[in-house]
Amino acid sequence: MLDHAIASRLAYEQGVAKERQRITSDMHDNIGVQLLGALHSRDTARKDELIRDTLADLREIINNSAGEQLTLAELMADLRVEIADLLSSADIGLVWQMDTQAELPPQSVAAMRSILREAVGNALRHAEASNIGIRVSNAADGLVLLVADDGKGFDPETARTGNGLRNMRSRATALHGTMTVARGAAMGLRGTIIEVRFPLEGITA
Repeated sequence: MLDHAIASRLAYEQGVAKERQRITSDMHDNIGVQLLGALHSRDTARKDELIRDTLADLREIINNSAGEQLTLAELMADLRVEIADLLSSADIGLVWQMDTQAELPPQSVAAMRSILREAVGNALRHAEASNIGIRVSNAADGLVLLVADDGKGFDPETARTGNGLRNMRSRATALHGTMTVARGAAMGLRGTIIEVRFPLEGITA
């Protein structure tokens, strides 16, 4: 009985820690980027709208309603509007390519959204870029999400790794995938490239 009680307590504590990490990651990746958009917006009505959207997302995070039934195409369509508006408020151009018809299981919607939001938020905060490119495409080993910019770039070997990159890597790992950060050229842009690769079969596991 004592062993069972100890095991139950450990399982409970692990569950609490995992849930705390989920909330922390979602707050950093989603809420932070949206508030950044509100900060940059010059339009008062748009600023109010972004704040309302942020509060709605905060309620989603608290209620853990991440299992929404969105296809990958629907998710990316929503994000394209959101990101284009965010970048427009900062006078940054958007290059967008959607080159896949793959389906994304509902449990992966939140992770994909957070990875993309954080990657764009990093570029907006640090890159001093004029353009940001986003591409989702098929690969022999699954699906590839690529975010590139034409900013000042950085050395991934020496740059300090913040919570954003750690959260993105953690989410990529949860999708049984990998994430790389490098300097180079992609989508006609030269600067920082973030690439997330994961097998579609890994997502559904």
